[in-house]
Amino acid sequence: MPDQNVPQPPEGVQPTTPQQPIYQQPAGQQQSYQQSYQQPADQQPFQQSYQQPTYQQPPQQAYQQSPQQVYQQPAGPNLAGDEELTVGNWMVTILLMCLPIVNIVMLFVWGFSDATPFAKKNWAKAQLIWMAIGIGISIIIVIITVVAGVSLSNSGTFNGYSV
Repeated sequence: MPDQNVPQPPEGVQPTTPQQPIYQQPAGQQQSYQQSYQQPADQQPFQQSYQQPTYQQPPQQAYQQSPQQVYQQPAGPNLAGDEELTVGNWMVTILLMCLPIVNIVMLFVWGFSDATPFAKKNWAKAQLIWMAIGIGISIIIVIITVVAGVSLSNSGTFNGYSV
């Protein structure tokens, strides 16, 4: 009786190889394939077996962590540089900026002191730069006004009257 799992050739066709399964897969094992070839009579029968390779993930390498360097902030006068400024601090700052002469002195103190927080230090330097730009523009305007006034006075007339 022929095996039910093996395909049968159509009627009238003679098989050239003995009827056997082309591949077999044992339960719970890797797949193995066998092929039989019909060789000429003067050569030995050739049979080739193929075993499917097993794929495994590469072993995980243990990465060594280098000892981490600990950063220590140098002890010095700049310990207050990382402070966070509160609303109260800014209110006092703005109040001091309303007082004449005190505002200029305090901008220099905050801008160049090591004990001032970075945010206030940079703000004070920016205020000093804007103040210098304003003074420079004011000086240029005064010079232009003086030169215009002197040139009008040398012309000999002023508001229609001769001088």
